[in-house]
Amino acid sequence: AAATRTAGVPLHLDAVQAAGWLPLAGTGADALVIAGHKLGAPKGTGVAAIRGRVPVEPLLHGGGQERGRRSGTENVAGAVAIATALELAEAER
Repeated sequence: AAATRTAGVPLHLDAVQAAGWLPLAGTGADALVIAGHKLGAPKGTGVAAIRGRVPVEPLLHGGGQERGRRSGTENVAGAVAIATALELAEAER
């Protein structure tokens, strides 16, 4: 992470398989993604944690949800499910 930051290159961490098994805090990643179904949450749920300094162009345009990064109706039930799955996985780790 330090080398990419020094070079001015954002670090993306594909943590789809790691979530629930390894600690993700403190990775130094600028962008990190996980998939909910790998933790027991519904398929189609996921997390894209992106630091504010990382430029991201939206694929969908419209209402400007998610700070203008993704428009569309937010899946509140899915968000609660993946949050619960992460909490349970962390408690078991």
